[in-house]
Amino acid sequence: MVAQADAERYFSKPSGIAALWAGLLAGPAAWALHLQTSYSITPFFHGPGSTLALYLVTLAALAIAAAGGLIARRNWQRAGAAWPGGEGGVIARSRFMALSGMIISAYFFVIILAQAVPIMILRS
Repeated sequence: MVAQADAERYFSKPSGIAALWAGLLAGPAAWALHLQTSYSITPFFHGPGSTLALYLVTLAALAIAAAGGLIARRNWQRAGAAWPGGEGGVIARSRFMALSGMIISAYFFVIILAQAVPIMILRS
């Protein structure tokens, strides 16, 4: 019960709420940055062997999405590592946001990988 009280106190503070939002939004933000940056720098890199910048952008986006998933996992463990129930309150909200953050981060990690496939295949 002490751990749940500590978790409730943590997730009631602005830093705890910010951690929940960071875990939830890091994956989509990484995807959006990857998409926009890749489109922006593509015209400047022509010819064989010029895809290094695109690979670096992809790796950075993957790292951001993975970090968001890890933040969400840490939040989920701190909130009790249980499936969110039907009750309300700070702990239920925190579990829901943390679990959603893990799922969304994994989804956008895969989407970023899928967008990197043409970079790898269509090296011209």
